[in-house]
Amino acid sequence: MDAMFTKKQADELEENRNNAIEISVTADFMTAVGKGKKKRLRSPSPILEEQPSASDNNFEDIPAFGSSTIWNVKRKKNNKPESDRQTQTQAAPTSWVNTRSASAPTRQATSISRQLSPSAEDISQALKAQWLPTNKEISPFLGFSMFNIVTLAGISGKNFYLGKPIALTLQLNLAPWNMKKGGFKLAAFGSSMPAVFEANGVCAKHTYHPFKRVVDVGGSLAKKVVDVPHEGEKQFKYLTMEVSCLVWAQALLNIVYDFVKETNQLTPFPIPQFRFVKAAMAIKQSLLPGVKKTAFLLEEIIDPNTEGKFRKYLNNVSPEPLVMKIKEDMDCANFLVFSQQVQYFKTKKQVFVSDYQGKQ
Repeated sequence: MDAMFTKKQADELEENRNNAIEISVTADFMTAVGKGKKKRLRSPSPILEEQPSASDNNFEDIPAFGSSTIWNVKRKKNNKPESDRQTQTQAAPTSWVNTRSASAPTRQATSISRQLSPSAEDISQALKAQWLPTNKEISPFLGFSMFNIVTLAGISGKNFYLGKPIALTLQLNLAPWNMKKGGFKLAAFGSSMPAVFEANGVCAKHTYHPFKRVVDVGGSLAKKVVDVPHEGEKQFKYLTMEVSCLVWAQALLNIVYDFVKETNQLTPFPIPQFRFVKAAMAIKQSLLPGVKKTAFLLEEIIDPNTEGKFRKYLNNVSPEPLVMKIKEDMDCANFLVFSQQVQYFKTKKQVFVSDYQGKQ
């Protein structure tokens, strides 16, 4: 009876052992394929069979890789000749046996580089490097000024030769390093919409006076002479004189061309055609009470691409023309000397234009 019980008990133990092996292999396979049908491995799974005995020479242990667990399963050995096996496994890593089929592409491990987060010391150095911007650094953002009222210059004989006011938008870059400095005027460049002249570009000028001001130079205070534009009414008075000079200069030049037509004589060279730049007055309007208005003299921009390079033909101190290397330029200089003689004669020695310079 004891022998029969022992035999039955042995059979049950053997059956339980086989079931345990089947359950263990099934659980491992389910882990390898990623929880059923939701996610399968890209490579063929190892051959899963009943676990053979350790003495079976047709099987060998290989590592199988799951999501976070490594376990051993059995696969059939490759019974091909040694030379064939070397050819198949030559490209495989030495630490594990490649279980992919011949048709499946081999995925190579790649290292992903990621920039490390800044340390507290890096952040401290970055905070120490912060500073307030200087006046020069913020000037490109604050240097543009907008004007919305312009009065034109014209030969009317009334109201300082200024024509009817028109409304437009004028944009100027007033950053100090963008300004051009003359003997008593500062010049800035900008544009107008709509165009006050034939082109949108304008040159805006205003008079200035030197002023000593305390400025910050390298962290220390020092006195520096700066160019300060005249304010409101004084600026307008000075600029109206500039408008008058431009109007009178063009009128006197027209007298010369009229004189040439009236004489109807042969000229030693073709008469060059000159004119002075057109001008206008711009007055900045402000809706805020107590804000002083700013005035600018607007002039056409002489484009060197269409008008040629800058030339100076005559000085203020001499009636003799400057020597020019090009014959056409020398003819222009001689004509301007002739124009001074005509103006002096036609106005009975009262006025003539000097210091001719510009582009033809």
